[in-house]
Amino acid sequence: MASSRLEVSDCTVGPTDRPNPKFPWKLLLALVILKIALHLVASHGGWFRDELYYVACARRLSWSYVDHPSFSVLLLRGLLWASASLEALRWFAATCGALTLAGVVLLGRQLGADPRTALVAGLAVFSSPIFAGVHGFYSMNALEPIFWIAIALLAIGALQASNVRAACIAWAAAGLVGTVGFHNKVSMLWMIAPLVALASLVSSGKSSIRLTPLLALALVAVGSLPWLYWQMTHGFPAAEFVRNATQLKMQHSSPLTFIPQQLISAGPLTCLLSAYGAFAGLRGQLGSPAFVLGGVVAANAILLTASPAARSYYLVPAHTLGIALGAAALSRTVFLTKHRVLSASLASLLFVLQLAGIPLAVPLLPASATARYVTLLPVGVPREERSAPAVLPQHLADRYGWNELADLVQVTWASLPSDIRARTVVVTANYGQAAALELFLNATTRPTIASVHNQYWYWARPQEWDEAFLLIGFPEKDARGQFSEVRRLATFRCDWCREDGAPILLARFPRLPAASLWAQMKRFI
Repeated sequence: MASSRLEVSDCTVGPTDRPNPKFPWKLLLALVILKIALHLVASHGGWFRDELYYVACARRLSWSYVDHPSFSVLLLRGLLWASASLEALRWFAATCGALTLAGVVLLGRQLGADPRTALVAGLAVFSSPIFAGVHGFYSMNALEPIFWIAIALLAIGALQASNVRAACIAWAAAGLVGTVGFHNKVSMLWMIAPLVALASLVSSGKSSIRLTPLLALALVAVGSLPWLYWQMTHGFPAAEFVRNATQLKMQHSSPLTFIPQQLISAGPLTCLLSAYGAFAGLRGQLGSPAFVLGGVVAANAILLTASPAARSYYLVPAHTLGIALGAAALSRTVFLTKHRVLSASLASLLFVLQLAGIPLAVPLLPASATARYVTLLPVGVPREERSAPAVLPQHLADRYGWNELADLVQVTWASLPSDIRARTVVVTANYGQAAALELFLNATTRPTIASVHNQYWYWARPQEWDEAFLLIGFPEKDARGQFSEVRRLATFRCDWCREDGAPILLARFPRLPAASLWAQMKRFI
């Protein structure tokens, strides 16, 4: 009896019934340069909150951290060795954006997109606010799409392999890339799991070839063991972090809110291409690789749409696959050939609508101009966290105020009596505050700095502390429940940042031993 498996059209990848014009590489190069220039021109504001935290992590390498794996931090350690400037980090993030754009175009070509629609895919990436936001500063999210695109290209080669050896090599390479990608961000599993499952269903030939996709999954599983060991030996803080963030930090969404957020954040051109590409791939008429990648896009879209705590940018790596698939599908659409003027007009309109959101994704304008621009838009900027709202969108507000906060803390700490100042530990409510103080205060004269937030909690040494603390950003009511003496020394003010109103408290004589108090103050969120 013949073994059962899912039948998908094995048509040749790429249209074969029309001429294949020369690809305009100069136009692609110009688009890549524009992508880099966009981020270098967007220079208002300073360090982003998470960038400060990543720098603090890079000084303390580990196999994992409470809220992220280790690869992006290890890479940052190397970048900081080469240049410790913010400009160097932004150059790197912009380069990641350029590679993502070029990778989407290349992936689209591999799936059968003609030069015209492949460039439309590149324009969609360039003009998408969510892609601009992800590549506007250094983070694991700037790197993540590159891993997805690389694995997709390897998967195409594996699915087109004619023998077991070739398929094994391709899937092994995909597994190695996936392992590094997992140590960049655990959500790599959102690609690997559906990719391997669907590839196993559609792989043609003998059963031995149909098993080769499992090699990629096995390599990722083995490669994840250092992360898993760190989590086990620390009591699985990542699980606590996700639980707390879902319940206490994130704005809950529903399909009725997540989908409109995508249209605003990703842009209508990106959403149209991605959705159409996933649909066309799942129909099975673009070949087995397109079916598999379309299934990955659909699985991620369903998962995130149904998740109450999903952020808009979580779908960015899946959009890279969807946009490439959309470009390939459009190449086969007769409508584009018959109605070229109408199609070009519609694409241009969607492109312009996406571009209108760019100033809300990266700091192209001064803060005051951005605030005015927000008021002119017919739709509001989606909020994804429950923290106190700022005048600017959250990811722009988090670039302001850090130097000023450090200056105020320095002045406040220096104003303490010398006998108290020598024994005072500065404790912050979040990692952005602590990392800013570490970066901007003089390393030889600054006080001990600690934070209750995420990985900073592990770095503290409460057993070495005395009885005086300078608390940054803690509610005064909470502090009075933990210390016998609390006095407000200052209040931080900032027009554009989210730290506006943060109190600076002198707290003395903790009601519990410092180690016990520290255990109570832990904040994984």
